[in-house]
Amino acid sequence: MTAANKREGMTLKILDQYDVVVVGESIGSLLSACLAAEKGMSVLLVGARPLKLLSVSKYGQYFDPEPNYFLGVRSPGKWAGLLGKCLERLSICAGGFDMPKASEMILQVMTPDSRVVLNHDDNDFAVEIEREFRRNLLAKSGLLDAVRCSDSGFLRYWLELGEEARGNHSDNVMCDFTSHSKAGLGYSHGWERNLKDIWINRGLRVSDLNKMVGSNGFSEITTGLAFATLNRTLKDPFLGDVLHMVALDRTAAAFRGGMTALRCYLKNLAERVGVRVELDSRCKSIFLDDKSKLVGVQLNGYGKMIGTSRAVFGCPSDEIMAYICATDKKSNKTKSPLQLFEQPCGWRFTIALSVHDEAIPPGMTARTVWQERDGPPMEIEVANPSDYGSAEPETKILFFRTVMPFTKESLDKKTQKLFAAKMFRQATRIMPFLEFHVKQVYPDFRSGVMTNYDDQPPYDFISLSDIPLNLRIFEKGGLGYFSGLTGIYLASEESFPELGTLGGVVAAIEAVRKISSGPLG
Repeated sequence: MTAANKREGMTLKILDQYDVVVVGESIGSLLSACLAAEKGMSVLLVGARPLKLLSVSKYGQYFDPEPNYFLGVRSPGKWAGLLGKCLERLSICAGGFDMPKASEMILQVMTPDSRVVLNHDDNDFAVEIEREFRRNLLAKSGLLDAVRCSDSGFLRYWLELGEEARGNHSDNVMCDFTSHSKAGLGYSHGWERNLKDIWINRGLRVSDLNKMVGSNGFSEITTGLAFATLNRTLKDPFLGDVLHMVALDRTAAAFRGGMTALRCYLKNLAERVGVRVELDSRCKSIFLDDKSKLVGVQLNGYGKMIGTSRAVFGCPSDEIMAYICATDKKSNKTKSPLQLFEQPCGWRFTIALSVHDEAIPPGMTARTVWQERDGPPMEIEVANPSDYGSAEPETKILFFRTVMPFTKESLDKKTQKLFAAKMFRQATRIMPFLEFHVKQVYPDFRSGVMTNYDDQPPYDFISLSDIPLNLRIFEKGGLGYFSGLTGIYLASEESFPELGTLGGVVAAIEAVRKISSGPLG
């Protein structure tokens, strides 16, 4: 239903046939719905299993389980990244629909021995490296020159992927981050031979760089950088991957209101470009013919099958499997070549605090990753209450996030309490007077009986399958954008997990490109 029809109080009947049905509220699925509608297709957007989104505890504490950090949004002063360009184009298509408010996100990576702010200005970045590692790292490795040479090349690489997705592009979309790094470096220019040998040609890793400069400190910094940009742990990445991560971080931004606000914007945008939005109606079944080709879907509470030959899913692959029904009347069996993605390695665990302004030390950025040797990383996000529409003077909201192992033990409240207490102790190494400035904690691990935890638990998962897709962390390559079933495409965190928040965007672009290149109906 369009926004105009909603304002007029009109209720339109869901059609019997759509060119594309999109399922779920991942950023990738919402974006794919908008892009398909932009290309003139009839699109129905429906719900799937609920995600874990921004909420407010009964004590008034804002709780956001997702990082407010998006790759591919901008370059300094412009909407120049892959996601940014998509939003810019769609907002024009929607008649000048206002773009969401985004701000530059400066990342800081801290270890027990080092602190590096990844400033987007090359000179400021050089000052940070010199302070922590002396001139040795810059002089012997040519790090700053390598960043300068590769930065614009990676930006061009990703932007051209977005443009090629509207025309002819290879079906073989890479899932491996290192392959993307090598391809992106091919767009860079101005390399001196010795510099190119170190960062590209010889296939050196961070451990080789440590030997070259006589310091091991860079390893933990790059581990923290990988977690911040890609939501994964890379212990000894290739040097080309490091340049790629730095370049991606420079396109990062935060949206006012976080990922929930971006989802809201994309839903409204979808309506404005002509998508029929029925997110309150969840997908119940997927129907395939005897050749495992999509023929339609059914919604909860809606008796008839809705015909379609194309669908994009922004939900877990195991959930897609549960939807599938075969229409082969001879065998009357459910069958599918869809291969499930391997089990996630972990899930994102968050605690939220409201603190006095004085708790934040000078020089601390809005996003910090704390990395201890051989320990799980922890990210600290600093937000203003006004970002969530709240008026609390002289107050900041802190979100501490880490990765819990994807095991049944991680669902136990005692285990979660231990993790929360450890995160708080780690945070006090960065903010020494934190405990004296805490106004609220949610969930409150400090109480012996965890009162507000038990009354209103943020993580009330009974089994691992209950953990929603937007909290799952994947370590290895993903499923890509094609499911293996004719007509069914993927645009979720499972598609290209090695690309961090950019993965769903790439999957959406590629899925819509593939859908629009073939016959519909």
